[in-house]
Amino acid sequence: MYLNVYVNNGNTPTTFVATVRGDTLTFNVRHSNFRVGDVLTRFELLVNNTTPLFDLGEGVSLFVDGLEQRVIKNSPYTLQFKDTKTHKVQVAYKGNKDIGSAYSNIRNIKASVRADEHEGDVPEEEIDGEYEITIVAPKTIKYMETPNWIFRLTKGKKPIPNRNLEVSTFDQTDTKRTNAKGEVYVNKPMTTLYRESVIDNWGVGVYDIGAILWRYNDNLEKDGIMTSNFQEIEVVKNTPTMTVDKQENSLIVTLTNPLGKPMKNYKINYTLNKQTKSKDTNNDGKIAIPLTNKGTFSYEIESANTKNFNSTKLTGVVTIS
Repeated sequence: MYLNVYVNNGNTPTTFVATVRGDTLTFNVRHSNFRVGDVLTRFELLVNNTTPLFDLGEGVSLFVDGLEQRVIKNSPYTLQFKDTKTHKVQVAYKGNKDIGSAYSNIRNIKASVRADEHEGDVPEEEIDGEYEITIVAPKTIKYMETPNWIFRLTKGKKPIPNRNLEVSTFDQTDTKRTNAKGEVYVNKPMTTLYRESVIDNWGVGVYDIGAILWRYNDNLEKDGIMTSNFQEIEVVKNTPTMTVDKQENSLIVTLTNPLGKPMKNYKINYTLNKQTKSKDTNNDGKIAIPLTNKGTFSYEIESANTKNFNSTKLTGVVTIS
């Protein structure tokens, strides 16, 4: 996520990277990034080089069968139906004085009854067969990538809802209750309310993830493992994002990790005007490459190759007048 700041009605922005703390994004726009007398005339929020309509604060309108139901200001949004009929669903952005309107195609959606609302389901104790836990998860995950893992509990191949599974993922264990499909999920972003970044402890390497269904006796004490399943997951290197922005007397290089956080104290090697040097990024994940000689020069900038990150390289040409 980036914030572009335009100065004096110009067309070339100064770009800032967000600092993430919990659910709050902070953009530090400092005096040192500008000159005395500069007027900040426009701000532009970018997510992966686009501006989602949700982030404009105006929201999009949800229409069901041609009738506006609500204005949605967060994404994703879950739509629930009260019947099993087919409905026409569409979302639309009404626009403003700067941005035109937009709308999606109309989709025909037929709701189905939730599995846990079925009447006459066979009680769990009457289902023939053994309990089984299956894991739906890729064998590899990139460092700092958000996982998307499913742990599914069945008995006699039928899903078992409302049972507690003890789910172990790398360095933590949580108790999760299965849903109507007999499933529990691990798919939260790595920044959590409990720790600044869980994935920071999951460096490159091979780990076990899995789930256990325990049997309890009359005193609610564990009475041996009823069933379990574990799978090896390999965490592989990820690649940071590096950007370069030319200011009056320097090239500003910014390095961010896959969570969008600045990578501080990180080594950057650069070659400019046939001279190769190294610098460590500051707390904002930035280095400044001074532009002292006039002329047109090619440059090559490369971040360090470390245990958890691949190197990333940028090349280009800069003119100093």
